[in-house]
Amino acid sequence: MTDQHPVPITLTVSFRGALHNINLPLSSPVYTLHTQLEELTDVPHTLQKLLYRGKKLFWKSDEDARSTTLEKVGMRDGTKIQLLGSTLTELEGLKKEESEHLRKERIMRERALKAPVKVSTL
Repeated sequence: MTDQHPVPITLTVSFRGALHNINLPLSSPVYTLHTQLEELTDVPHTLQKLLYRGKKLFWKSDEDARSTTLEKVGMRDGTKIQLLGSTLTELEGLKKEESEHLRKERIMRERALKAPVKVSTL
């Protein structure tokens, strides 16, 4: 095996019950794994949480993920990884629900602050 043509390893990534096999050279930056997972799952790389060997792989910045290789974090052929994260579509739906809930709360507060209406009986 030469450095110019490294043999890829296969990583199995589980996301919401679906398995994704990804082939990458060990010399690949972890960022490459994140970008491929973003293409497969629609989870932005900034929202991805990767669980590997019971630990969360954490990067302080994109630069750390770009400079750290798969080999450096201990990944081997056949490594299994769990991906956690939300897609942008899901987040937009949550924001929409939250804004609707906040709007209803505001209306209820405004109504509570108004003076009670006296109803006359005839």
